[in-house]
Amino acid sequence: DLTPVIQEIINRDDWSSGNGLSIIAKSLSASGVNRHRRVIGYDRPVWYPGYQYSARLVIKLASNVAISINDTTGNPVTTIGLNNDGWPMPDPLTVRVTLTCPAGGADCTSPSFGSLGLTIGSPDNSARFYVYSVDPNENASEVTATCTAGPTSYSYTTYVSDCVRSGASALDLPAGSTKTLYWSVWIQPSQATTFTVTANYGQYSNTASASVPQASIHPVVVVPGIFGSLPFGNWKLVPFVYDNLLNELRFAGYEDGISLFTFPYDWRQRNENSGDELGTAINGFLQASSTSGRPYVISDSADIIAHSMGGLISRSYIQSSTQNNVRRLVTLGTPHSGAPMAYLLADGLDPQDWLGHIILDYFTLSALEAGYCTKTEYGCKVTNPDLYRYIVDKVPSARELYPTTAYNPNNVGGYLIQYQTSQPYPYLMQRNNFLESLNANISALVHRLGSSNIIPIVGQRPSADTMGYFQVMPTLPWNLPLWANGYVPNGNFIKYVPGDNTVPAISADLGKFGISSIIANQADDGKSKISHIALPTQLQLTAIQPLIGGTRLPFGTGIAKTAVNNSLVFFALSPVDMQVIDPQGRGAGVDFATGKELSEIPGSTVSRSNATGEPNFIIINNSIEGAYTIKLVGTGSGNYIVGADSVTETGILTVASFTGVASPGINYQYTINYNLNTLPATPLSLQWLPPLDSQEQPLNVNINRTIPLKFTVHDAQGDFVQDNNAIVWIVDPSDPGKAIASFSLTGQGVQGQSTAIRIQDDTYIVNLHLKDYPFQAGKTYTVDAAIFGQAMQSTSFVVAP
Repeated sequence: DLTPVIQEIINRDDWSSGNGLSIIAKSLSASGVNRHRRVIGYDRPVWYPGYQYSARLVIKLASNVAISINDTTGNPVTTIGLNNDGWPMPDPLTVRVTLTCPAGGADCTSPSFGSLGLTIGSPDNSARFYVYSVDPNENASEVTATCTAGPTSYSYTTYVSDCVRSGASALDLPAGSTKTLYWSVWIQPSQATTFTVTANYGQYSNTASASVPQASIHPVVVVPGIFGSLPFGNWKLVPFVYDNLLNELRFAGYEDGISLFTFPYDWRQRNENSGDELGTAINGFLQASSTSGRPYVISDSADIIAHSMGGLISRSYIQSSTQNNVRRLVTLGTPHSGAPMAYLLADGLDPQDWLGHIILDYFTLSALEAGYCTKTEYGCKVTNPDLYRYIVDKVPSARELYPTTAYNPNNVGGYLIQYQTSQPYPYLMQRNNFLESLNANISALVHRLGSSNIIPIVGQRPSADTMGYFQVMPTLPWNLPLWANGYVPNGNFIKYVPGDNTVPAISADLGKFGISSIIANQADDGKSKISHIALPTQLQLTAIQPLIGGTRLPFGTGIAKTAVNNSLVFFALSPVDMQVIDPQGRGAGVDFATGKELSEIPGSTVSRSNATGEPNFIIINNSIEGAYTIKLVGTGSGNYIVGADSVTETGILTVASFTGVASPGINYQYTINYNLNTLPATPLSLQWLPPLDSQEQPLNVNINRTIPLKFTVHDAQGDFVQDNNAIVWIVDPSDPGKAIASFSLTGQGVQGQSTAIRIQDDTYIVNLHLKDYPFQAGKTYTVDAAIFGQAMQSTSFVVAP
């Protein structure tokens, strides 16, 4: 078979002209009978006479159109193999087409010569590939050309493109000139086939091909982390976190519902429960793969790419299961030994970044919808104790992210350290039994997968800016039940270590258990600073590479992190569906006509739960300023609350909120004006003024006295913050759920000699006459304030016996 020899010759860079190729072949027979060889360019045998010594075979070639298929080193490829993971290799390939207009004749122009027509595919239409780059103008000395894009798809079976000279309708070439164009192609897993390239230029055409064997790949399951999935009927992945990773997997050749699956889940429940659900889901995924009619997808086991907490639930399933249906586990920023930031969020309700504020806002809305709130004259308000109780009752997974006792080998129990000492805090009561048990049994993970099939990817930014441990003090009485395990007063008590800005590197790394990790100091683009929430996007190439035989994909999907500067969270509580129209007329939310999700606004995420006690909300990242219209339709009868919160890296502010009474099928509409210049710079700080300013000892006051409740609020720039919707209320901590007294600037509900809130000299003032309300001698009461809808720092007083 002379095909490989001829293909190699015409693929050489110096092969450009001539009408034929002469091959001298030694005869295999002296009988003089005709023998045959299959010759490139023909679809049937070519017969020639055989002589005793040699024969001269002249093959007519279309040298005006030359095609080559090369690997990344420029070597010609006629046969594609498979790597150890069953993926095609070599991969990627470059298709090179060179056109030649013969010297000594007329220019190659229309109508004799039109465009270059390129078709990539296979005779049986079963090839699968992705054309990720087209370069029609690599050589600056040649005429410039433009090519029409092929079909928009994650995977092609046929790719068709036409190329013309820039500004013309044909690819005109001067006599004696050449034009070379390149297409970069990723070969995707498929059944056995022939990858074929055909080019047509005027009366000339040519074809090149490479054989492709049947691939043998495993399905992959993407498991998200905390807040990585939300309900819209069923649970779904949050798009702005995982879309780029999923798209990259599709471009690589994974197929939705066949070899690519996602596992959205209720991340609030216990991780063990989520792990059990993952096991059930994997069995279903493998069944779908086995009945898909794709013989190149192996359905005995799956690979997993798990982000953050998703790695813990994946481990929980693998370590407790005996089914052995997971082949390989890749974890992205998984807190294998816990994350100190979880303590700030769950014990202190003190988020320190955008994701933390988004999660806390979601918890607050959920707590309000579920009835974890304190009744005041101005509606039910979620106090810090209310929110704390909600997280304890409804989000047990939050405390399953707390660091283990072996988290920091330099300090026993090492993430809560006594202030001004180096000793672990003596009153530590919070133990992460889930993670302690998981790590004690990590040998089961190694036994079932093998250490080489466990790939922890660790984000480690250039500077140490990840929360590593806290210096803590005994909590103040009025803070309880918050900070029961140690109080972190402010940022000066936070100590930082290397990590991905959320999970410390020492926790994401499994080296302490004898498992090698991949340390990533920057994103896969080689320049962007990594961040925990963006790891699935920023490290997509690193995460996929171990699953496809070690080949690094030559293309990426939005690797550079798009910064989230400002987000609007629209919320609707109780019996209404919601749709939001942005200032440019684009919609997000529920399509009232179809009941399906509407997501016209870039960066929007919609959550619509069918469960009782769950809020509906829409997150719009990088929100534009202007007027937003909120449209509602009643789904039942009852009171509703609707509004919008502004969420940034540094805080949450309620922009506006409205209440009403819904009836089924009735429409309601509100307008919110979003202007950053009218909002204070977060974080806001509240300072209680005398006589309630003591941080050590609550004020002791006689029942007949009038107390001036005074405080001031400043923004991050030090400016006084005036909120005409400010609320102050007083609660008996031993009987939460209903305020003893509550006050606003309107004076609604104020009794006796007490007064409404007034603002004077940058100070909020309420005169509370104790005998106007049912205060009891000998009891301690907590005073709370809400500014821009957010509960602020509490204080307290004691009614003297």
